Amino acid sequence: MRNLLPIATLFISITQAGVVPGADPGVTAVRVDVDPSTGLPTGFETVIAGSARRWLHAPAILKVRKEATGAEARPRDGKRSVGGEVRAPLSPLGLVMTSRWSHEGAWLVWDLDLNGDTRRSGHTITLDLPVLEPSLSLFTPSDRGVVDLSLLPTFRPIAYGVNELFGKEKGRAYVLPLATVLDPAKDSALTVALPPDSNIPHLQVEWIEARTLRITLAHRAMGGARPSSLRILFLAHQADPRAALAAYAARYPAYFEAPLPRGDCEGSFYYHHIQARPDFAEMQRQNVRYLWSSFWFTHLGEYLPEEKEWYPFTYARLFNLHETMTDRRINGFIDAMHRHRIGVFAYFNVTEYGGTGGQGGDTAEANRRLRERFANALVKDEHGQPIPTWEGAMAMNARRQYALWPFLEEQVRRHVTRLPDFEGFVIDRLDWAGTLDHGHDDGQTMVGDRPVDNMAGAVAGAVQDVCRLTHAAGKRVFVNQFNRIEVLRDVDGTCHEADFLPQRYLTPYRPSAAWEMYVPYRQDSLTPFEAHLKKRLQIALLPQMIAHTFPISQQGPDPAAADLQELFTPLFRVFAGKREVLRPHCISVTGANDVNLFTDGLHHHLVPVTSRTRFLTRGDRSTEPVEVTIAIPDAESLTWAHAIPLGEAPYRAEVAQSPGKAVVKAPRHGAATMLVVGTGAEPLLKADDAGRLTSVRDARFPKRERVTTAVAVPPAGRFSKAALRIAGTSFYHPGPFLVRVNGAAVGTLSASSGRFPCVLNELAKPEVTITAADEGAWFLPERLEIRGEAGDRAQGVATWLPGDPIRAGRTTREIVLPLCWRTVPDASTSAIWKARNGTRGGAWPGSFGATAVWLAGTPSAATLTQKGFCLHMERGRDFTWAAKTDDPRAPVVPPSGPGQRVAACWFDERQVALDVTPDDPRPYRLTVYLLDHDRAGRSVEASLVDGFGEALDVRQVAATEMGQGVYLTWTVTGAGRLRLRYTGANPVANAVLSGLFIDR
Repeated sequence: MRNLLPIATLFISITQAGVVPGADPGVTAVRVDVDPSTGLPTGFETVIAGSARRWLHAPAILKVRKEATGAEARPRDGKRSVGGEVRAPLSPLGLVMTSRWSHEGAWLVWDLDLNGDTRRSGHTITLDLPVLEPSLSLFTPSDRGVVDLSLLPTFRPIAYGVNELFGKEKGRAYVLPLATVLDPAKDSALTVALPPDSNIPHLQVEWIEARTLRITLAHRAMGGARPSSLRILFLAHQADPRAALAAYAARYPAYFEAPLPRGDCEGSFYYHHIQARPDFAEMQRQNVRYLWSSFWFTHLGEYLPEEKEWYPFTYARLFNLHETMTDRRINGFIDAMHRHRIGVFAYFNVTEYGGTGGQGGDTAEANRRLRERFANALVKDEHGQPIPTWEGAMAMNARRQYALWPFLEEQVRRHVTRLPDFEGFVIDRLDWAGTLDHGHDDGQTMVGDRPVDNMAGAVAGAVQDVCRLTHAAGKRVFVNQFNRIEVLRDVDGTCHEADFLPQRYLTPYRPSAAWEMYVPYRQDSLTPFEAHLKKRLQIALLPQMIAHTFPISQQGPDPAAADLQELFTPLFRVFAGKREVLRPHCISVTGANDVNLFTDGLHHHLVPVTSRTRFLTRGDRSTEPVEVTIAIPDAESLTWAHAIPLGEAPYRAEVAQSPGKAVVKAPRHGAATMLVVGTGAEPLLKADDAGRLTSVRDARFPKRERVTTAVAVPPAGRFSKAALRIAGTSFYHPGPFLVRVNGAAVGTLSASSGRFPCVLNELAKPEVTITAADEGAWFLPERLEIRGEAGDRAQGVATWLPGDPIRAGRTTREIVLPLCWRTVPDASTSAIWKARNGTRGGAWPGSFGATAVWLAGTPSAATLTQKGFCLHMERGRDFTWAAKTDDPRAPVVPPSGPGQRVAACWFDERQVALDVTPDDPRPYRLTVYLLDHDRAGRSVEASLVDGFGEALDVRQVAATEMGQGVYLTWTVTGAGRLRLRYTGANPVANAVLSGLFIDR
């Protein structure tokens, strides 16, 4: 084998001023060893704060493949010039690769030129960097975040910037062209990146067997005696992704910084037409600061027509309002919103034109303009056909040389002139930047032998031009539906229709907001939505308004979700002027909590602390003291802190300083807490709307009493076999989660429940550890059980139940659950079907409820604990059809006797869910009364489930039965967990429950 001696060794040595902000004092250096025959790296060495680390454990491999023929080549037998360049032929392809290494500030730069006289065509470059090990982590700016390579050694995330919003990859994105290898043990990291101003028609990052980081770049035009260039950047820094993001943003500030000074429109928003609006008081309760008003255009493209009065899109399409539009009406609406400190942004679009509109709601006028004026801007698919988009519109290419751009330029000027007080534009549908336009040629991109236009460049150029014109008038530009960095140059903020969490990596220094799209609030439980709000709090992603009754466009009303969002509003409100602090290891927190660090417009430090195990929607009111450590250069100047708990009044927290650090101690942290920490004079501690919000919390999400069972001594002897059973909820994507019992791995959990055989070497204190493979996965435990046996005889049951302790693990991706041996395991629920009665109507007294009664619409519904039984309504809202009625189907209200009846229910669009828990193990009779009082055709599936969500008994209840009123009865031991799932055909009906009765 040939000895590949390094002939080019480059050093980067910089003082603390040039290092990524927040790095420890000392010298940071990067060295690369280069193969003289290929120009490829054979070794990287980094020195960070005196600690050295070698990254390549084998030489890098680069392959170039011609897409049209499949021919492939690797550089070899090259020569080094006096200046250090290496020219290596790619002989089978007729190309020569020139490789140059240099340094620019903290970055090591590798420039590649691939040239040749052969016919120009598309090529794919694959670069394999053997820099990975199972003990390392890998950060990608995707829904996975930081990945533990020992748990996820091989993976291929979604490609960079893919145009995918609603398909199989919905909610996923890869938003920056970089990846970072992290070595936490040595606090060392290496980032590999591409510049955002380069042509990137296709980029795929993947990793293989925890060894190789593979970077694939496709559709790059080469040959034809025209240059094809590629620049790859390398950066050494501490083992925190914040350092990589800070350095990348500092190198390319135009893609991350808002050009105009921060404005007033930083808060929640909503998207709607201007002919109607939610109540101003309700908007204030959710801190709505702007409206994206989109529907005064005649059709997509004609955003502000020349006419003085016109038929808007709302006239005949979607909303059918049959009202004309004028400048005066728009300006009047803007003035009214301004009186309530709410801004108005106008819809804009640089990627679509046409569609239905006008008085008749047809496409005739738009299609005529497309044919006569804008035909040369139509985007084409691989078959040469125009691409339809929304409501009959077409995808468009807005490069300056095509007909659409002059028209868009005129549209900007019309808005600025005729709507002098509007805030600016929200540019829609930037996801088209992930498309290849087969109808045009950018000169750099080819698919096989066919030239195409990488729409990322076309869209980015149009957005930049809109920003230039709009900023000149003092107006702002926000953007929607973006998933790559190129299109964000010069924009002021984001207002995203698709609320994927990776956009945090694009918006650390700008306001960002999004609709609740990928984690909808209308589910069987509001807990996933609460988890989503916690995630949003961690990245300062502001919400779209959810109204109690007003149907906001593409986000329907929901009283429960609206109440939950209002409870979170005081915590989100402080993000005005936010900037994320991107210093490595700048923030940490005790306990099983997540934490982040921002500053606001007043230079206060903002610290969202969110529990991974306590949820308001599950009635958990437990709290813990937490300590947050802020490690920044000016930490010793922090002197005061205010804590804003979820659903409670704010209070003062304690601040203690030490060299380079400040420790904030909050004595009462529950589901979520926002800490505001500052210097100098302490501002007034404002209670805001705390009293009302606490009342909303208690009424909507009542406290769930913890039910305890007797703790037993550990079993004697040893088990011949044992099994662990887990139930919980996984958020975002289902793992994988590594499960360990007393430190020994027993399996991998990739769903919300699982069973694992295990060995109990230590019976006294069994302990289960659950570790997520990546930052994007989150597991909330609901119940754990270990059963051990000797022969055929059960020897003991150890359980973890809601309310039992949870400890933080080694990282934020890990939780530790200590199990207790119990004499009466709560998980051992049983249910035996007894009877169905559909003839009694509402006359239940004397037959049911001798021990406990809960009737909807009566005071008993608020008495959650009755005679040793505790009711927790997990999913269901109150509704009263008639507070007083003589309808014999309506339940009798005690103690009035048969003379007073109430027709009421708990209801939910999909499923009413409740738990009834006894304080002892004796069996009892559980009866429910189901009434479809208004005979809306309701039918349900009634299930009793065990603690792991598995059905114990299932009964179908027909609409005819519920119309008359029907009682269902079971004999139950343990917790009675009832689930009523709506099965009817009426789309506006729902699941209902009118009464619940206990007899013993």
